[in-house]
Amino acid sequence: MTKMLRIVSIVWILKAIHTDGQDYRSVNNNPPLTEVPDGIPANSSSVWLTDNAISVLDGMLDHLTELKTLVLSKNKFTTFPDLTNIPSLLSLHLSNNMLKELPDLSMISQIEILKVDYNRITLIRPSTFQSLTAIKRLDLSGNPLFVFPDLTLMKDSLVTLMLNDVGLSYVPKYLIHPFTKIEILYLNDNFLRYIPDVSTVSTGLIDTWQIYFFMNN
Repeated sequence: MTKMLRIVSIVWILKAIHTDGQDYRSVNNNPPLTEVPDGIPANSSSVWLTDNAISVLDGMLDHLTELKTLVLSKNKFTTFPDLTNIPSLLSLHLSNNMLKELPDLSMISQIEILKVDYNRITLIRPSTFQSLTAIKRLDLSGNPLFVFPDLTLMKDSLVTLMLNDVGLSYVPKYLIHPFTKIEILYLNDNFLRYIPDVSTVSTGLIDTWQIYFFMNN
């Protein structure tokens, strides 16, 4: 029994500190991490801290000047983390946390991929997405959005928009017609009773549009 426990411990340690200098991963730890670990290499371009119990960053990633992808899914964040000092960040995953609202996201104005699906977000302020002019993929699925956000400020960059299971009973006209680059729209598992009219979408896009519309009432 002692030998078996020792082997398991070694395997867990290797799993927890796996890194190649570019891709750092510390996921699904037992017990889960409650804070960002020390020693993440400064040249890491991606950091995965999934399936832990982290709730704050406390500046522990500010030294990562080359960080492009940060995966914090399945943690304990109740407020959006401060990422002001990571201007290189392009992809942020905060799925399955406990966020209740989104602040003004000007601190990550360069972001291209933002996943905040399956949180508890009910409030998205008009200024939230105001600065996200480079965003290409946005996932708001699984949040009880009492007030639907105005996304038109992202109309010239957004390519994929995911709004599954957000309680939609209608599709705002502005969600489709003003967008010039969007190609994939997910509207599954809502309360929609009609398929949105895309007949007036910008010429050249209508043939490439994909709308997913399953499990609506």
